[in-house]
Amino acid sequence: VAAKENIESREGKFRFSAERMGPTVLAGSITTAGSSAVMFACQLTVFNKMATLIVLTIVCSMVYALFWFLPFCYLFGPEGDTGQWTVLFKASKSEKQNEDVLTESASITI
Repeated sequence: VAAKENIESREGKFRFSAERMGPTVLAGSITTAGSSAVMFACQLTVFNKMATLIVLTIVCSMVYALFWFLPFCYLFGPEGDTGQWTVLFKASKSEKQNEDVLTESASITI
């Protein structure tokens, strides 16, 4: 999506993802953790353990996503066309066409 916005720099891609996807991911984690936190009020041990598992998983995921992955992408993330699937498909398509041309020319000379 950042490629469609013509964002080339690493910093621009970081800002785009933090502004566009950050609130959505944060809201999803809050609703998931909040809905599972209701299970802490249950008397059955199974539900308490399930709530602990879900809440801790969400908290660890958010810490990883916001405080490790995003800064990592800011420092070492892709710039320009690096990592775009369309570029990879175009490159493999052009290599396939080159192989076809070489195969045709080899069969003609034989």
